Amino acid sequence: MTIAKQIYEKLKKAPPSVAQQVLDFLGYLESRHNINPHPAKTLESFAGILKGSSSFEGDPQDLQDSIRTSGAVDRLDFLLDTNVVIGLLKDRTEAVSLLKRLGCGLNNSAISQITRMELLSHPGLEARDEDQISAFLEVCAVIPLSE
Repeated sequence: MTIAKQIYEKLKKAPPSVAQQVLDFLGYLESRHNINPHPAKTLESFAGILKGSSSFEGDPQDLQDSIRTSGAVDRLDFLLDTNVVIGLLKDRTEAVSLLKRLGCGLNNSAISQITRMELLSHPGLEARDEDQISAFLEVCAVIPLSE
């Protein structure tokens, strides 16, 4: 098991306040050691990473409904919904062209923690797809839940 997976497994059991402290500490280490954990990518570079995926077969809206019933940006202009993200990751023309037309990019877009959870909790999610989604999530701003 990779170190990242070990940390993830431990953090899943931690209370949110502890998880936030770990996240803050990682941010501190990144800035202190000048680490760029998010290599420059574009939103479009993720187009199609789930194309042909058996985990995400079907229409993005239907997938989002299925997920929901199953259990730092320069300027935030766009909050991307789950069905748009799935459409992008599946290289759906309508989603990719919409994002391009609106000027959505990694520097001005984010997803919610809910969308992150929906993507990672898809029933029957295969390891390859989880890895692909995780790669997207590593470079995408995620807006946390607030109390």
